[in-house]
Formats: sequence, C-alpha cells, structure tokens
Amino acid sequence: MTYQKIINANAYRLGTMVVNAMPNGVVQKINGQDMQVNIGATEQLLPYPTNYRNINLLNVGQVVKSRPGSLYGLSVSNTGTAARYLKIYDKATAATSADTPVVTIVVPAGATITWPENQPLLFFSIGISVRATTGIADNDNVAPGANEIVLNLIYR
Repeated sequence: MTYQKIINANAYRLGTMVVNAMPNGVVQKINGQDMQVNIGATEQLLPYPTNYRNINLLNVGQVVKSRPGSLYGLSVSNTGTAARYLKIYDKATAATSADTPVVTIVVPAGATITWPENQPLLFFSIGISVRATTGIADNDNVAPGANEIVLNLIYR
C-alpha cells in the first residue's frame, strides 16, 4: 500500500482514503465509517520514499538508514574500466568486509544498473548499509577508484 502525505495537513492518503495522523488504536471516521487505526512499528505512516545519494561510494560502509526500512529502487553507475560490486546489507551500522551482504550487484564497466521504483523490492529488518568493492567476494575490501561508483537508493 502507498501512503501519501497531504501537504499542509496532518493526514495521509491511503489509496482513495484519507487517514488522519493519530496514535495507534484510536477510532476515527474513514469514508464515513468508524475504523480503528493500528499500524505496526515497522510500517508507520510515512511520506514518500527518500533518496540516498553517494557519488563516491567506496569500500568503507555507509549507513543509508539506521532502523528497519524498505528498498524501493536504485540506480548505480560504474564510471571505471572494470566491473565493480555494490553490496547492500541489513545492518544499522556501517558494514565492513566481515559482514555478509543481503544483495551483491555486479556493475559492469561503464554501465548503469537501475531497479524500478514501484513496490518495495526488499525489506531490511535492522537497517540499510552499503559499500562497493572491486571484488565479488563478501570479504573483499579493495576500494573502487574515486567517483567510480555513483549510487542513488530510493528507500523508506
């Protein structure tokens, strides 16, 4: 489901319904009917997804989100002359070569990989952390060249 914040109002649009922002368990009128609002801790009403941008992703882990979240889309480019590897972790702190990625994406030389932004692609129960390396092995720790990996993640 998509939640959309209504500008200058304390409400969200849920499909065709407007849901006023209020604590869990509160009864409110939705489309003329009394309904109780119960939203889980990891599915709080949020505005549109957020973009994380890094034009120089290296082997040092970067925290995208330090709490649970969903990945909706991404675009990763490799300006280098050899393949590079984007590694995405379910981690609330900066990932290291000792961690195991949830996803490893091979980015060919001179290429851009894009995942569409529509439904959530992946759910991360702890957080979202990323790093890039020159080798595919989970424990590879060789950094790509400066500005070789350009990453945009759409997350919430």
